[in-house]
Amino acid sequence: AKRLFIPQLGTRGIFGLATEG
Repeated sequence: AKRLFIPQLGTRGIFGLATEG
């Protein structure tokens, strides 16, 4: 998983909040 600037806020933002709760 490549952590970029824009995709990081979108992809990691959604899955991040869902995973970490």
